[in-house]
Amino acid sequence: MSIRLLGMLIVWLLLFSQVSCKKPATGVTGTEEHGEHAHEEHHEGEHTEEQRVQISPEEMEEFDVAVAEALPGKLYITLGLPGEVAYDPDRFVHIVPRVPGIVRGVLKKSGDTVLKGDVMAVIDSREFASAKSSYLAGIETVSLAEATYDREKNLWDKNISSEREYMDVQTNLAKARIQLHESEHQLMSMGFSKEYVKELKHGTEDICRFEITSPFSGTVINKHITLGEKVNDEIPVFTVADISTVWVYLTVYQKDLESVRVGQTVTIREQQGQHRTQSRIDYVTPFVEESTRTATARIILNNSEGDWRPGAFVTGEVIIDEFEVEIAVPRTALLVVQEKNVIFVKTEDGFVPRPVTLGRQDEANREILSGLDRGEPYISKGGFTLKSELGRSRLEGGGHGH
Repeated sequence: MSIRLLGMLIVWLLLFSQVSCKKPATGVTGTEEHGEHAHEEHHEGEHTEEQRVQISPEEMEEFDVAVAEALPGKLYITLGLPGEVAYDPDRFVHIVPRVPGIVRGVLKKSGDTVLKGDVMAVIDSREFASAKSSYLAGIETVSLAEATYDREKNLWDKNISSEREYMDVQTNLAKARIQLHESEHQLMSMGFSKEYVKELKHGTEDICRFEITSPFSGTVINKHITLGEKVNDEIPVFTVADISTVWVYLTVYQKDLESVRVGQTVTIREQQGQHRTQSRIDYVTPFVEESTRTATARIILNNSEGDWRPGAFVTGEVIIDEFEVEIAVPRTALLVVQEKNVIFVKTEDGFVPRPVTLGRQDEANREILSGLDRGEPYISKGGFTLKSELGRSRLEGGGHGH
């Protein structure tokens, strides 16, 4: 007897909790009367009852219930491959000073965003001062040599000077221009543009000042420079990366090489996060690594939002085949009611839980073989709200609809 009382108490508590919970103002109706006679017929197998769930547009919006039309669709066969996010090597740079010197100022730190040409640090460099002095001196030498040449040529034209004197000034002018050209190229080898070098003769800045600049826009990944230290032209002082675009390297096992090709669509998903995106395979290595017996597939991702961090592990779902089906629905549309696969179908009086026969499937969608006709509206998302209301009604009705 005590076991029976305990069972009744559990049923009462379950009923009380279902009624007291917050629920949408939905209703459940039947196509037949719920009288004693109908109850008897149901158990005798002579009558079946089709229940409908009613829900208002406002409640559908509140509980994120969506309606879609049953239509043909595509299912995709995919191949899962492990991978890793990496920097774009063409947009990743270790910045090394082009001349040695003493650090006068550090203007950027790790994490800073920089634009192309931004000054990141300033050093005092004797080598740079020497190169700049040689260039400026060369400009003056050429100017004097040109003036001497013009004067001597004028005398030569009047047959006043000798041929030897005229040839000497020509030679001196040529040597001066060669030395200036060498000084100009020495400065350009230090990272200065030709336009910048040309403007040096008009500048008044400190002759020892050398500016370390960013070669492109990006983010400072590392900083290895401090005020007052001596730097040289061999050790990097900054690392800058443009992470607006990243690369993904997928590992392709030898058994899968025939299935992976350039141009295939691939979905990239974080292994330890919720980010996912779709792109295409850009390149597959034409060889297999001897140590791992694997090839590599490269995918280029737009990372303007910064969601993909270099070094993060990902999974790539490569679409290797696809096929058409008569009716395809999202997996979110499928529910299990009384151990049957059902979809809530929209009718004039509400939504009916209709049993369906399932076919093939992929990660997102499922083929419907029967139970849902083309063009019928159905609940594609949020059907659990209607299922809960249906179950609550059956509990309150003492088992009707089972």
